[in-house]
Amino acid sequence: MQSGFTQSIAFARGRALASGPVVLLINPPLWSAHAPYLAIPLLAGVLREKGKPVRCLDLNIEFLDLVVSARGLSEIGKLLERRTAKDIIERQAIEQAKVVCASAIARVDSARAILRSFDSLTNHHEFNQAKITMRDALRVISASFDGLRFDLTTEYFDYLAPSSAAIRRAATTPLSLYRWAFEKIIPDAIADPDIGLVGISISAETQLTPAVTAATLIKALRPNLKIVVGGNYTTRMMSAWSGELHPFHDIFDYCILYEGEEALPALYERLFERRLGPIPGLSEVIAGNTVHTPPVKTALKHAAKPAFDLIPLEKYFSPGPVLPVFSSRGCAWKCAFCSIPYASGSFRRRTASEVAAEIAELARLHGSRYFMFVDEIMTIRSLTDVSRELIAIGSPIKWYAETRFSQQWTQDIADELYRAGCRRLNFGLESYNQRILDLMEKEVQVEYIEDNLEICLKAGIAVHLFAILGFPGETLEEAARTVAFCERVVERSRTVYGNAYSSWGASRFTVDVHSPVGKDPERFGVRLVEPPENHDLSLSREIDYVHSGGSIFEQVGADMNPRARNMSFISQVSRFHRSLSTASEEEAFLRTCLGTGLPGVARRSLSVWERLPERNIALSPEVTICHTQRSVLNASVHAHTVIYDPRTGYLIELPIPDLNLDPLRIKQSHESVVQCLAPHIGGQADETVAALCRFGMFDLSEPLAAVDFDSPNFSVIVAEAHVHTQPSCPGNRVLVSGITGVASELDGPGLLLWEAIASPDGLTAGHLKSLMDIAVDKARFTGDVRTLLECGLAFAREDRTRVAADAERLIAAAG
Repeated sequence: MQSGFTQSIAFARGRALASGPVVLLINPPLWSAHAPYLAIPLLAGVLREKGKPVRCLDLNIEFLDLVVSARGLSEIGKLLERRTAKDIIERQAIEQAKVVCASAIARVDSARAILRSFDSLTNHHEFNQAKITMRDALRVISASFDGLRFDLTTEYFDYLAPSSAAIRRAATTPLSLYRWAFEKIIPDAIADPDIGLVGISISAETQLTPAVTAATLIKALRPNLKIVVGGNYTTRMMSAWSGELHPFHDIFDYCILYEGEEALPALYERLFERRLGPIPGLSEVIAGNTVHTPPVKTALKHAAKPAFDLIPLEKYFSPGPVLPVFSSRGCAWKCAFCSIPYASGSFRRRTASEVAAEIAELARLHGSRYFMFVDEIMTIRSLTDVSRELIAIGSPIKWYAETRFSQQWTQDIADELYRAGCRRLNFGLESYNQRILDLMEKEVQVEYIEDNLEICLKAGIAVHLFAILGFPGETLEEAARTVAFCERVVERSRTVYGNAYSSWGASRFTVDVHSPVGKDPERFGVRLVEPPENHDLSLSREIDYVHSGGSIFEQVGADMNPRARNMSFISQVSRFHRSLSTASEEEAFLRTCLGTGLPGVARRSLSVWERLPERNIALSPEVTICHTQRSVLNASVHAHTVIYDPRTGYLIELPIPDLNLDPLRIKQSHESVVQCLAPHIGGQADETVAALCRFGMFDLSEPLAAVDFDSPNFSVIVAEAHVHTQPSCPGNRVLVSGITGVASELDGPGLLLWEAIASPDGLTAGHLKSLMDIAVDKARFTGDVRTLLECGLAFAREDRTRVAADAERLIAAAG
């Protein structure tokens, strides 16, 4: 076991329970960092109602709370210093992490506090700074362990594959982030001798390696402690091993397939209360073979209240908390691409009055007004029945859910949902083509999709559209139609209904072995590629497109959606700046509820650069200086001195190794700073100092003047250095700043504007004024100029002396 600090876990024990061995329920990473997972509190509630002693270890959030903290990063930073790279790309990732490590350690605890506060949703500047810090922290974590790419929702290990052997190796290697963290958390968590059974929920593929790692460590510390696993992913994975010894038999003593409300208490009674008889849904090893006992359906009437008091809600990285609840289980449809019916069983509903009463009670107990329904799908009937009950009890809560398109949607229904607190609905669009919807067996008609969305938007409900691209048989034109429709809906939400919170996302079609396509590929006209023999955990299959009509994906990137090519270009230019933490559903929902607006890209102040040799400046104490063995922006270039501002994420590299910039932290004249740098970077010194001032890395003795477009207080607008360009759609161009990482796509008028700015003489104030006078859309024209300036792609410069400029303005004012 590695030395170092341990993470102290304080368990909330709840009310007194009957004596007996304690069940410890564990939710492993990697799950959401923004809201709790329902399964563990729900099972804890079931055990509590039956008088079984129970505790919860939300290992997911305890793990994140440890590694994304000043304490955790300080320890991880020591590992970073010892890392050696296998190749040039890994070396660059390590160098990038070293640039941000010290500032991330200094700022991460404050950033976490900001993200947990409702104030951050309205203070966009503060929120953006916190997100930059979190990005930097995740970069340090990723670079400190071999082959790891880590963010708050997914992880990737080079040494992992969908094979049990690879996961077993990952569970014991000291190179694993999970092993490193769990050795600091789990010993205290299982030290109590009263703990007699550990239950681990594995509901997603991202949780399998951490679950095996945790179980391996628990067995090493307490070999006789029984471990049972369950969850959706467990059910799908273990079903393949009926009649044979499964590969985790020595660390998982039992598996519960399908639902656990009946099986877990029954297993407890067998182990500790001498219960006899079969346990529904239990999978165990008997005489060297895996034996499954048939499951039973759980009755949802009078479902147990989730024991959210047993998990640390305050540690999640979003305000709220946004609590999960459910009104139904399973799905009444059997879409061709989906495996949910396989693992969730038949569709069942709770009574609406019980759901509404539970929400009101949870709101009272935990002080939350925000809820998410985690039903696989909420039918129109579920939505309306629950809404009427919430309205009847006068509940002030807000909520969101996932639903489907239907002929049953009416304006009255949507309005009623809004009155009941619904502020966002997720729709499984999948495709905006009837032929593809029919192939998917969606039982949805295109003719009412747009009407359904208009009804919701008119009621004030934001929508999110899920799309799937590349379903067998889909053409390029059909995929393009789906993308265009999604974009049109989001734009219409914003411009027609004033709702900026609608969104959409697309994923590539993959075959789940438990879906209808996976079970009967011939019916869908495809041939599946079997995985390698050692990939015994693989639950997905690739399609043999050579024998299945070809793939659209090579064309999708190049033709159907130029954004794919644009994003590849942007990523190459601004790899350092790319986010490792995307906006969560919970954040989008809370912004919708509170009307906070969207934070957008952090932008620099709109100011005029004026070179005054006598102006006093000093490098900001917040700015960090690093000496790297390789460029952090171009992996093929060697040693640099890097200047980084952790408040904005702005980065400027100087191609000089070991350049001592500490003297620049002392306030001195602009001219003195230029002279200090000139021996090292020659003629670039003046422009480098100017850029550092414009991007806020120098503290100025007096602020720069704000840009005035009506009475121009600048001579010319010119392009910033480090701006990269690429043609986009016909007549368009993408610009990316290597300093800020911000990208902007220009259409025809915007491109003409940029060509003037990027010319040797730049765009003079006089020329700008004449263009504004003849612009058809003056507001749009001014907005384009502002965007280029604020995004760090161009800057306004005053070339005249201050006296001459003031005199000209006085003359103009007198005239």
